[in-house]
Amino acid sequence: INLSDEEQEEEEEVLNDEFSDDSDVAEEESAVVTSSIDEYYEQKTLEFMNSAEDRDIVDVTTCTFEIAKNIVKKRPFRSINQFESFNFRDEEPTRRRNKTDGEIVSQKANLVLRGYAAVDSLVKQCNKYSEKIANEIGKWGVKVHGVNDELEAIDVALSDDDDGDEGFMQSKKSKRNGYFKEKPKYLANDVDLKNYQQVGINWLSLLYKNNLSCILADEMGLGKTCQVIAFLSHLKETGIQGPHLVVVPSSTLENWMREFRKFAPAFVVEPYYGSQSEREEMREILTSRLDEIDVIVTTYNLATGNKDDASFLKHAGFNVIVYDEGHMLKNSSTDRFQKLMKIKAKFRLLLTGTPLQNNLRELMSLLEFILPTMFISKKEDLKYVFSQKASTYDNNPGYNPLLSERAISKAKKMMAPFILRRRKDQVLQHLPPKVNEIETCELFETQSVVYKREIQRGIELKEKKNKTANVLMGLRKASIHPLLFRYVYTDDILKKMSKEIMKEPVYCDANQQYIYEDMEIMTDFELNKLCEQFPSIHKYALKSEDFLNSGKVEQLGKILPDIIAKDGKILIFSLFTQVLDILERVLSEWSIKFLRLDGGTSVDIRQDIIDKFYEEKTIPVFLLSTKAGGFGINLVCANTVIIFDQSFNPHDDKQAEDRAHRVGQVNPVKVIRLITKGTIEENMYQLAKNKLELDKSMSGEQIETKAVSYIEQMIFEDKDVLKGKVEMGSSTATPKVEEVEVLEDTPESVSKDEVKTEVKPEIKPEVKKDDDVEMIEDSNQNSVIEIN
Repeated sequence: INLSDEEQEEEEEVLNDEFSDDSDVAEEESAVVTSSIDEYYEQKTLEFMNSAEDRDIVDVTTCTFEIAKNIVKKRPFRSINQFESFNFRDEEPTRRRNKTDGEIVSQKANLVLRGYAAVDSLVKQCNKYSEKIANEIGKWGVKVHGVNDELEAIDVALSDDDDGDEGFMQSKKSKRNGYFKEKPKYLANDVDLKNYQQVGINWLSLLYKNNLSCILADEMGLGKTCQVIAFLSHLKETGIQGPHLVVVPSSTLENWMREFRKFAPAFVVEPYYGSQSEREEMREILTSRLDEIDVIVTTYNLATGNKDDASFLKHAGFNVIVYDEGHMLKNSSTDRFQKLMKIKAKFRLLLTGTPLQNNLRELMSLLEFILPTMFISKKEDLKYVFSQKASTYDNNPGYNPLLSERAISKAKKMMAPFILRRRKDQVLQHLPPKVNEIETCELFETQSVVYKREIQRGIELKEKKNKTANVLMGLRKASIHPLLFRYVYTDDILKKMSKEIMKEPVYCDANQQYIYEDMEIMTDFELNKLCEQFPSIHKYALKSEDFLNSGKVEQLGKILPDIIAKDGKILIFSLFTQVLDILERVLSEWSIKFLRLDGGTSVDIRQDIIDKFYEEKTIPVFLLSTKAGGFGINLVCANTVIIFDQSFNPHDDKQAEDRAHRVGQVNPVKVIRLITKGTIEENMYQLAKNKLELDKSMSGEQIETKAVSYIEQMIFEDKDVLKGKVEMGSSTATPKVEEVEVLEDTPESVSKDEVKTEVKPEIKPEVKKDDDVEMIEDSNQNSVIEIN
């Protein structure tokens, strides 16, 4: 399906018809001199200013609504010069400016309209590929379709049942149409590919032959790893050699190594990770053996690390590069994106189980990554589209800007030839069901006191027009466990502890006031760890009931025994490492064995931990952080998933669920969400359930940001009512509750760029935080813990 020379030349000359129905505009524009092109866009800018709604003017130019409304009032404008002569503010500026409002707005509109034209030009190029690839796939005898409002641009479903003896096409026909039905010979004998997986490797092969990189976006749990290995096996079988590179999150490196051993045992696969000195030795060995190596597996951190790592990977001469969790590349302005772009390959394959969002920057960034040469001539124009701020969306949640929506629609069409996405309900009729349940938890008395005080703090901040994001974090923590605050350890107790701890040799020369100030910012859980560490203050250690003092813990205690009695395996997910710390103590109190994996777990032992959970029937519980344990890990030995606390982004929890509900699962999977009654968690659940169209219009980070905004409105919109509730529930005799930071776990280890909380040098709790609302990991935790 390679394009002819004439078609290739035509593509290079294709220009915009975004603002005209005349298909000859692009050819005319390419024939005129630059000054005529400038005149063309000046005319288009004038037409836009004379016809657009005020909201569209704001969307395109990022001007204020005041200026946009006055533009509408003063039109029509006879020329662009007349337009640029106006100032459109209600009041004259107090100081002299170099440019009028008209000049500023006109120039920005001109640049953005050129950007949309560049998008349209790229759409034209991609449409040619789209038609030809769709036609080629159609010859295979499979259905090619998409789902409305979802970016599942090439959705391949089988025309026959999976169990049919004849498959879905006859061998002779398939060979004639370029479809290979045979399993690649380098795959292990016991590996049987599903029909949709065979379609997947044929699709990958088709695009590889035509020098078109792509995105395999099958829903989580459909065996993307297996399809990748099968595709690389097919290349080797047809005489196409490596080395190939697979770039993965740290948490999945060992799993990828294991899968290569399982699916393609004849492959020579080498990991590239370790300490700086170990990698230096690896580079020498790998460089000398590149001709005999099939695949190198490394992590995103190392692929974007120091200059020695970058230089090695850049000059290795890879044929295929696979990027697991490819949605990490959705922002072309990041340092990670730019560094990975420098690693050249004939073919780039991005893997993601998360649906691509209707976000222009994300779509274009992904397309730029897989087809960089197509973007070279358009890069400058596209950056003005990317720089737009969705100011109208923030003020009008139901409004979709005209031109942005048009560009997004075209970007989706542009992506169509290069994305393959199948869903479980299409291809896995025999996958056991997944049942979702909600377990409502009551706030214990201590939690209720803490929660009401956090509400009160939010009301006060709102009245002062300060940000309440940290209050929302406080409400989330109060819904989970009071030990995430300083509540038990009052100021009086801290004064005694700060004095008595000076009996310890390590603190004998310390300043008591500094020790006290350090203790002030620690949570009850952290202070308890200190008490257990030093005999001089051991008498202040928490009692067992303090760890059980939570509605969620109580509900967990009711759920686990029945599952364990039936030999069930349970995954418990939390976003916060300190919550996992508390759950360790709780499970110990209940004499339940468990394992743990979070962002601080060493890469080289993660797979060993997973294997141990599979093999040892006496370990029924696996504690995992949602973000580190929710990506790329296969845990189909578990039949119950407990979401202990929710994420603002429902895709995070969905990833976690699908660690158990995926290919290979033979039992029904029960997903239990613990929701604390009458708290922010009910708001979060409702938001995730309804989605409020967030996942249709935003990227992952925007989902979280917008979710915070919505929930803030839900909780604080009627502050008088809330204030009454708080006052009724308050007591002057209640101990002081201190707000301290709790850390949210992340998939990768904490980097050197992350900021540590400043504490005095006397006592240093393991606290690291980011500037954003979401907290990052407390990484120095034991990764494997067994309780007898």
